[in-house]
Amino acid sequence: MKVLWHTNIILPIFAKALNQKPSVYGGWMTGFIESLVHDQFIQLVVCFPASSKVVKNGNVDGIDYYAIPAKFYKKKDRKLSSIYQTILRQENPDILHVYGTEFPHTLLLIQTFNQPDRTVINLQGIVSKISEIYTYGLPDQVIHRYTFRDIIRHMNIYKQQQDYKKRGLLEKKAISLSKHVIGRTSFDFIASKEMNSDVTYHKLNENLRTVFYKHKWDINHIDRFSIFMSQSHDPFKGLHLIIPAFSEIIKIFPDSKLLIAGKKPFDDESIISKIKIDSYGLYIKKLLKKFNVYSKVVFLGELDEEKMCKSFLNAHVFLSSSTIENESNSVSEAKILGVPTVSSEVGGVTSRITHQVDGLFYPLSQPNQMVNLISSIFADDQLALRLSVEAQHRAINLFDKEKNIQKLREIYNSIYK
Repeated sequence: MKVLWHTNIILPIFAKALNQKPSVYGGWMTGFIESLVHDQFIQLVVCFPASSKVVKNGNVDGIDYYAIPAKFYKKKDRKLSSIYQTILRQENPDILHVYGTEFPHTLLLIQTFNQPDRTVINLQGIVSKISEIYTYGLPDQVIHRYTFRDIIRHMNIYKQQQDYKKRGLLEKKAISLSKHVIGRTSFDFIASKEMNSDVTYHKLNENLRTVFYKHKWDINHIDRFSIFMSQSHDPFKGLHLIIPAFSEIIKIFPDSKLLIAGKKPFDDESIISKIKIDSYGLYIKKLLKKFNVYSKVVFLGELDEEKMCKSFLNAHVFLSSSTIENESNSVSEAKILGVPTVSSEVGGVTSRITHQVDGLFYPLSQPNQMVNLISSIFADDQLALRLSVEAQHRAINLFDKEKNIQKLREIYNSIYK
């Protein structure tokens, strides 16, 4: 059975072959593709945007790929339609498996393939739902203002939210043209049925990146009173809601620090750097100074999977502060390592954590409750260990690679028959 994947990022296995920088995102796709290398039942072909001037076709570990120039994705280009037609004609896939639904090129590929019964969409973040809560907790002045960078880019927070709304319409259209979706939470089940009541929903848990199966959190080898967050760039990741609460944690545990994966949203090194700041970055900077936690928050830069894993293992607590999530791949990675996890009670995360059993929830509207939860872990090693053991125990079963890859084969077989 031949399956054509379309991803919106270049996965590490292909980035290495093309001598390009891999994306640090999309760990769930990396987890599955690692399991599908040399699979005897599934012949996999993958196409994706890449930094190249021409389409590059190759093979890595038995998986054929098409690296498509990213410039064709950035505008409505007839060339991309022609490229898709060529790939489909040459490969003649039995199934089209699309990761991500929110871009015009996704819809174009689905329409070009034009076989709804053989098309399956992998639900990731539900963009239409993100758009509804994108600016949660932000002052109107911050939402609507323009920094110099925003003026140059013709984009501020309000326009970003409108862009998500437009993507949400593309998402709904793509799902309406597909007979199958793959999801893993009650949240994405309900969302997909709202967009297409006739769609067949296939439940499939994630395969995580290999490195996360090789390590275990050890309370004797952590950076005590450290809190790790895996993302903060977008407003819906909730950093602006956490900073005031974090200042309260410092009052109780003065040695606390907040470590965040990803680029620093502002830079004080030069005038040029200062004028590059966007509205959200400027707001974060002002909050850090207002609550006197500037020196306590450290941005770690983009982390590959090895460095990300190490950051999890060093943390006393993993924090997911999003205003909306589907599953949260980072929560899953924290759980399989056994890192004590505190999360906002939103979206599909409620399908991944049982409060007081394998993690702790706080209401989104009450971030100060997060202070109590993190403080309780800091103060009680037995609580931290209990959460750790239970989280890893449940995650090992949930993210069982062989069980999940067999389930994927069953899904493909049910679509192909």
